Amino acid sequence: MRKIRIGKDIVLRWAILTNGEALSLEGRNLKLFISHNLNSQVELDFTVSGNNLEAQFKGVQQKRLGTYRLTLWENYQQDNQSVVDYCNVFQLVGSTCQENDDIDGIQTKTIINLDTSNFEIISKNGIYSPQIRYIQTITQEEYDSLADKDENTLYVVL
Repeated sequence: MRKIRIGKDIVLRWAILTNGEALSLEGRNLKLFISHNLNSQVELDFTVSGNNLEAQFKGVQQKRLGTYRLTLWENYQQDNQSVVDYCNVFQLVGSTCQENDDIDGIQTKTIINLDTSNFEIISKNGIYSPQIRYIQTITQEEYDSLADKDENTLYVVL
């Protein structure tokens, strides 16, 4: 595990699979948290590109020495919620002497490339699709009158 002196900005890069596939994370309802082994938790802003996310844990956000874990939630506190953790991402230490990098001097940024993790998503209705996000029950007349049909919606006509 990487040991990093507390107070340095840390860039985290994490590849996420969904049910074993490299599906895009874009447009999905995601939340990312970093937590200390004493359960203090901070929500991190992040960007996505395909199935990869990148976040920064700024030095000014770091409050405790010790081991940290990342937690990525989809549909946090909603139906069809799923979660994946990356345990033991790094350890914050009290001095540069305790770090395990062989770099002398000041680093402006520490970058951690994490191994790929997998979201296991099981829909309550037994259907999972990377494209279908909503299911809507409507009549044939309602379906015929839709000006624009959402490609992310499965329409069930009764």
